[in-house]
Amino acid sequence: MPLLIGRIFDFVVPFNLITVNIDIHNKLTFSIYLKRHPLKNESVDIKSKYLSALVSFSTEYGLSDYSNALLQLYRTELLGNDFTDNLVSSKINSVIAYRFKDFRLKSHNSCFCFDCFFILAFNNRALGNSVLYRLKKKIHFWHYSKADSLYSLLYNRVGKVDCLPEDLYAFWNANVGFQKEFYLKNLVLATMSAGKSTLINALAGKKICKSQLMACTARIHYIYNKPIEDFYIAKLDGNLSLNVTDDKLLTDSADGVTDASVVSTFFNWSQDARSCFIDSPGVNSSMNKHHEGITKEFVKKGELFDQIICVIDATTIGTNDSNTFLNFIYEKANHKRVIFVLNKLDLYRCEDDSIEEAINSLRDDLKRCKFVNPLICPVFAMPALLLKKKIFGYELTKYEHRAIEDYRYFLNDPFYDLSKYYKEFTIEKALSFREGEVIKDKECVDLLYRTGLPYLEYLIFNR
Repeated sequence: MPLLIGRIFDFVVPFNLITVNIDIHNKLTFSIYLKRHPLKNESVDIKSKYLSALVSFSTEYGLSDYSNALLQLYRTELLGNDFTDNLVSSKINSVIAYRFKDFRLKSHNSCFCFDCFFILAFNNRALGNSVLYRLKKKIHFWHYSKADSLYSLLYNRVGKVDCLPEDLYAFWNANVGFQKEFYLKNLVLATMSAGKSTLINALAGKKICKSQLMACTARIHYIYNKPIEDFYIAKLDGNLSLNVTDDKLLTDSADGVTDASVVSTFFNWSQDARSCFIDSPGVNSSMNKHHEGITKEFVKKGELFDQIICVIDATTIGTNDSNTFLNFIYEKANHKRVIFVLNKLDLYRCEDDSIEEAINSLRDDLKRCKFVNPLICPVFAMPALLLKKKIFGYELTKYEHRAIEDYRYFLNDPFYDLSKYYKEFTIEKALSFREGEVIKDKECVDLLYRTGLPYLEYLIFNR
């Protein structure tokens, strides 16, 4: 049995994202409730027996790649540094021998059944019925009716289970509803260093893409949002992790297996909609022509995305690189809707520059490229990102605190108020935060309007 446990928790899952089944993409968008799991307050002995029971029961089905990664996350959250193979494997025989009763399953019966349904059969009624059948072979017959009631609640939305924590059902219900939604696939294109990654970070309200003054993105990145904040960021990049660390999140795998990766997290934004942002290498990367080729080949496959978000560096309007890029978009866009995001306007100075002239100049360039009535969205991506981090309570560095104070000053200058370029949209339309969200810093929210980002979020989903 120790060998089995080692194989479960140390197995590295290989992936080739070129042929990956869309099912794994969907599963990565599940919000996971483990940060609030009822077992977290139990003793190490109880938690290790509970985990042992989950492992024993789950392996009877044969673990999918996602289920295996999910069990690893259970191990980390429930036991953390207390976990050892010997600790868990030593509990398994006693758990099996006593039909799971010796670790007080009575007090966690519904929670255990819920975990089995979630790990093995989320949103799959037929497989859930099989899990229910096998559970009844393990648990005491006194708990059969509760297991039946839980199955009816999760898969038929009938009845209730009094001893099931409301948080668990809320996560399940949110995930089920989210999976039913159409998700908009947005291909994000830009020339090198136009601020594409910073814009994606600003939309998410957290740092999920590397952003530096260099060519960053070396492959296609699929970035999905989740329905509820679970405080996990998942990444599939050769290996699968449902709780990736910052250093691995911002670093591409060097295995050369694939030209794509998948990331999922909760987005702190004004929209309550399922979406995917497809981050691509810069189309004019002189540092690596392979990167440029990846993007150009992807753009030709119009069925892989629904619309294009084209990020323009406001300091390079009218240059050969910019015009070549715009012509490429027009030729390859396959009649898809294109949103042109004019970024880096925070580098403009009121004494020397004109934001309105920059917008008009870009519009003229687009018309020369045969775009009709182009949709142009001026945005301050970096200020918007930092303001969102402050609004939603993320930890800020000393530099970020100072930067926000600087942005506070310059966003109150009418010259930098980008909201005036969205006159046809009311504030209520542009920034209707999701129901139940508590916004503490009203001043920062007002400044966020001025960055233009909430209007862009609204326009992405309102076509």
